[in-house]
This record gives sequence, C-alpha cells and structure tokens, in this order.
Amino acid sequence: MLEQVIMAGFGGQGVLLAGKLLAYAGIIESREVCWVPFYGTEMRGGRVSCIISISDKDIDSPIIESFDTLLAFDQTSLSQFEGLVKAGGLVIWNNSLIKKEPERKDSKSIAVKLNEIANVIGNAKVVNMIMLGVYHSQKRLFSKESFFQAMEDFFPPRLSDFTSLNRRAFIEGSILGEKL
Repeated sequence: MLEQVIMAGFGGQGVLLAGKLLAYAGIIESREVCWVPFYGTEMRGGRVSCIISISDKDIDSPIIESFDTLLAFDQTSLSQFEGLVKAGGLVIWNNSLIKKEPERKDSKSIAVKLNEIANVIGNAKVVNMIMLGVYHSQKRLFSKESFFQAMEDFFPPRLSDFTSLNRRAFIEGSILGEKL
C-alpha cells in the first residue's frame, strides 16, 4: 500500500498541521511516512501545501509527480493541483470557498462545505480536521484511535480544550464522509 496525498490552501487554514497529524497517525500505525511542506513567499496568508506519503514499504522519494488524493482548501489549490491527481484518484474540495467544480471526470470528487460545518461546530479553525475526517472515511488508512493519539501527542496538555474540539470536528467529518 502506498498513498500519496497533496493538501493545499492558504496560510491560516491549518493545511500543514493537518498534514503533520496525518503523517503522525501513519507513524503510530508503524507505517513509513514522508511529510514535505511548501510555503509561499508571503508573510501571512500565502500559499501553503504539503505532500504526505504513507506506505507499508520504504518510500523511494519525498517528491512526487502525481497523487492518489488532493485535499483542496481553496480555488487556487484546486486549479493548481487537480491535474496532478491520478486517474481513479480522489479529490476532496472545500465548496465553501471553491465555486468552480473540478474539471476532471476520471477521479472521484467530493464537495464539502468546510467553513459552514466549522461554524456550526463553533470554531472556524477546525476546517482542516473536518477535511481529514472526510478523507479518513474514504480511505481508512489508519484507525480513528491512531489519529486521536496523534492529536494527543502533538498538542500540549494546556490545549486540551482545542484537542477535544479538533476531535469533534474529525468525527463530524468522518460521519459526513460516510454519507457521501
């Protein structure tokens, strides 16, 4: 098994954090993992993306030319990376911010109103965890427990309230993803 994911958006959406947690969940399940972040040149609100590879075997290279999955948080990200998704791949996109649907018809496409769901949960910062919950429901690369353990390990105890909020957002995303 080899899953290659690209996650992309703009600074402040939690793209890099989500990528790290996805990688940590893979590590907890004794998988080989590679996480490579990319930053725009802007000080705030710039372009960010990360590549995550999760495998049962050694990973040959951290740089990839095509992906199994794209998690697109905004229109620019969808436009930039949609063409790099393998035929039969998966595109999960934030249709709160993306108004033009993916053009590819050879990939599975899932639209999620991330910002609206985050507002219902009560914190706009959890869009990334909702996205990961939807992703988890589609791919099942790791258990929910491994993901929750990754959160516990990553966030310091003083942020336990935020950890429980992130957990709730992940669960909401998983439930939504199972319905899609």
